[in-house]
Amino acid sequence: MNSLPERHDLGYVAWGLGNTFTASVNTIRARHAVAEIRYFGDLDLSGLRIPLSASATAVHNGLPQVRPAMHLYRALLQLGLPIAAKEKAAAPADAARLAGWLGENMGQVAALLTRGERLAQEWVGFRHLRTDASWHADVRIAAWA
Repeated sequence: MNSLPERHDLGYVAWGLGNTFTASVNTIRARHAVAEIRYFGDLDLSGLRIPLSASATAVHNGLPQVRPAMHLYRALLQLGLPIAAKEKAAAPADAARLAGWLGENMGQVAALLTRGERLAQEWVGFRHLRTDASWHADVRIAAWA
């Protein structure tokens, strides 16, 4: 079963483990006509460093910056239960810088990082994707939204 909206502007999906997302972004070329690159991953230190690194790679290659799939992150913050992170707690300045990529909810995410906790993206599972369509806004052409 598909959970994508009937009309969307999703052209490619890059799946990666760890920092392989940056390598995936590095394979995108201008001829692919990519207008946006969205990312959704774990809310922990690595999970926020990855899109920042991928964004630098994208810009270097003449592509748009990597942006967060905000509706999915909102769902993660609502549905997820934090657990201890594999990495040590972040210093407040580092946590604020990393969480700043998200824009909204950055205070909540920075606090999570400074406590040494994480939220795994798996909290936003198929059941949620099928029953809550708010995240469709992250993959639709603005005129269709």
